[in-house]
Amino acid sequence: MAAFPFKDGDFVLFQGASTVESGRYDDPSGLGYGFAGIIKGLLAGVAPGVRVEVVNRGISGNRTVELLARWKEDCLDLAPTHLSIHVGLNDLLREFDGQPEETVRLPEFKANYRNLLDQAKGAGIESLILMEPTMTDVDLNHPSNAACEEYSVAVEEIAGEYGAVFVPARKALLAAIAQGPSVEYWVPDGR
Repeated sequence: MAAFPFKDGDFVLFQGASTVESGRYDDPSGLGYGFAGIIKGLLAGVAPGVRVEVVNRGISGNRTVELLARWKEDCLDLAPTHLSIHVGLNDLLREFDGQPEETVRLPEFKANYRNLLDQAKGAGIESLILMEPTMTDVDLNHPSNAACEEYSVAVEEIAGEYGAVFVPARKALLAAIAQGPSVEYWVPDGR
């Protein structure tokens, strides 16, 4: 418990796309069935006496562009203590889904991400947790997965620049895939 990263009254906001949304609109708690809801349960189990508010504002299909457009209302105005972001797959996937004009190229992705974090830091958000993009396709050799690696590296670099916690979600997923079962189990919304 000495390393428990939250104090009574902290507020953790989860932001991103479908991996964050994870059914939050169908869940009465509004947290969904992904990691936001799981983490809320873990926090309650590990430190039941510490009140930590957890809010999920993930929206399926969002790119950094959409996050920027809704950042004030869905992040800054909420004034979280801790902010977790998992975004990037949709930024690069448009290139491979027949919408290349909607692709957020790597330089713009980096600039958008830094803009989001500059605003968060400027608003006094105490800590940032950045998750790298994971997988785009069940075919591990698909070109979109190579592009995803570039975006993942960018998120890790940005996390270092901002003193953020970096969550190596892609690396963990690749390690899990290497140990089985099949990739389809691990990448359910892959093409």
